[in-house]
Amino acid sequence: MAISDFVKTAVHGSFTLSDGTGTPVTLTAAYDRGDVAISNLSGPYLNEVVNHERRGNYVSSSYGARRYPSITFSAYLTGEGASAPGSLHAFLMRATPYGSNVSTLGSGRVYAVKFTLNIEGTDFGDAADWSAVFNNCIPTDVSLTEAMDGNVLSMTLQCVGAITGSLTAAEI
Repeated sequence: MAISDFVKTAVHGSFTLSDGTGTPVTLTAAYDRGDVAISNLSGPYLNEVVNHERRGNYVSSSYGARRYPSITFSAYLTGEGASAPGSLHAFLMRATPYGSNVSTLGSGRVYAVKFTLNIEGTDFGDAADWSAVFNNCIPTDVSLTEAMDGNVLSMTLQCVGAITGSLTAAEI
């Protein structure tokens, strides 16, 4: 089977935020800006690579401290009403209607969510859709930028849990 040659773009995906309740509360958003960025992944392991030298000459490499991936994305400011279905901002800030959301790290702990990124593949010749799940993602920054072509919320999550699916990575 050949690899699909159809380039996926910002219009082919969505992401879902989920909380930690028994039946998770979820919110799915389309790529309205198409700028999801995931950084600080270092191959199959979530650890930094440390190079060792002796008198200026390379000796070996090993895995070091844990790295925590970051997810950044932005969305046009829409649906900010206090009623269902709410907004990305409300979900990440646990504001109405998401005030009862539970952290994926557990009740009473730092608020974290599950972030699932989905990119359509089967409609374009791939054997399956592309999907990556980032567990225990802590909202670390939410910013607002006002603009004539649409106000934008920018959000950053730091992921401290396991990564599964198409970008599977684990701590050593």
